Amino acid sequence: MLEIIEKESIDSIVTDPPYGLTSITKRFGKEGSAPTQYGKDGAFSRVSKGFMGKEWDGSGIEYNVETWQKCYEALKPRRIFISIWWNKNIS
Repeated sequence: MLEIIEKESIDSIVTDPPYGLTSITKRFGKEGSAPTQYGKDGAFSRVSKGFMGKEWDGSGIEYNVETWQKCYEALKPRRIFISIWWNKNIS
């Protein structure tokens, strides 16, 4: 989609991209791994698939500099880009 948006044509961007918690997936969700145990609250089963059980969380878009550069280029001069990168699990 970013390829077809004209440069300097967007007034603002507000996004909450994936968190990219692939370390959880690598530890618990590797192919061939034993099935995760449900546990007391199902947390281990959920984290084995990425943040909040979402497999799309490890897509890599969060670290793709080209994607964020295209977003910046689509913004009109002196406009705003808000990207929320918060994880309540980080202490």
